[in-house]
Amino acid sequence: MDTELTLENVIPLLDKRYELVYIDRDSNFDDSLDKIQEAIHNQSKDELYDHCNNWWLWEAQSEGLDYAIGELKKEIVSVHGVDDEVAEEFLDANIDTIREKIEERDESSPVDDMIRNTSDPVCFYDTGTGVEFCETGFDEQQLAENIDELKQTLNIQTDKYDKRISIMLQQASYGGRLVIYFTEDIQNLINIGDNNTIHFQNPMIAVIDTYGGSGDSTDLHGHEFDLPLDVKNLFLDKTIKYNYTYEVCGMYDSWCYCTSVKFLKLDNVPLANKSSLYTELEVEDLYNKAFKAGGCTFGDMDMRRHRNTYYVNDFPCGTHCPKCSTFWID
Repeated sequence: MDTELTLENVIPLLDKRYELVYIDRDSNFDDSLDKIQEAIHNQSKDELYDHCNNWWLWEAQSEGLDYAIGELKKEIVSVHGVDDEVAEEFLDANIDTIREKIEERDESSPVDDMIRNTSDPVCFYDTGTGVEFCETGFDEQQLAENIDELKQTLNIQTDKYDKRISIMLQQASYGGRLVIYFTEDIQNLINIGDNNTIHFQNPMIAVIDTYGGSGDSTDLHGHEFDLPLDVKNLFLDKTIKYNYTYEVCGMYDSWCYCTSVKFLKLDNVPLANKSSLYTELEVEDLYNKAFKAGGCTFGDMDMRRHRNTYYVNDFPCGTHCPKCSTFWID
């Protein structure tokens, strides 16, 4: 005689653990670094969960649930000696409870798995110190002032690196912001917690102009220093339009592997100098929105965000945008 099916004699047939969403090694966030950037600045994975839900996570979890329920049906038939139709009817009548019990035992962590599969990105920390535009090779006083300010920011007490710093500043003659480049595991960047200090050892430093696309860099092997930490001064280089690593120099990720980074919690740490890069990113966002809406913006020097531009071969020679009157002089 078939056993009468109840939740009391069916629930024990469930597995103790489930992995409803399986993530293969090719699934990662390598093509969604803008979402990783948001997660770092907000110190939250919510953006990544939202991104996955809008993508495929809900569907993948539903498929995992359907598979688990199918396996439970086989167990009911085998253990309680009922036929498929009876087992199916019982599951349909109790589906909400069954699904809830399975979800409670779900140990899959798709977002964390995808983070683990994501390559350690090239990052930079903006010190909040700017280097003024100047032809430094022809202005020894300003060059000396820039060197002194840079050394003070990076706590360099000797003249050991003066020559390297001087060459970097002269070759980054458009000026820009002083940053430190490194690579780091994304989990560490999102889980900084209440750490208030970033420690660098053997740093790769650079002065970069992210608006015009220029800069230069040098490594300070043997030097180490601390800076006050503000997570919103951390940037993934690929998320920047005219980024130094790829757009300006065309380098591999490994170029800044020399830099070692630690996040610390120390006493009496001053506030970090805020990065001004947010202003540029906000302007870029406005330019992009205007272009997607069919328009363009006067002063936007990215010609790809203008339509029907034309060239005038008459002094002053250059390209004109007929809609917003932006002009690119030769």
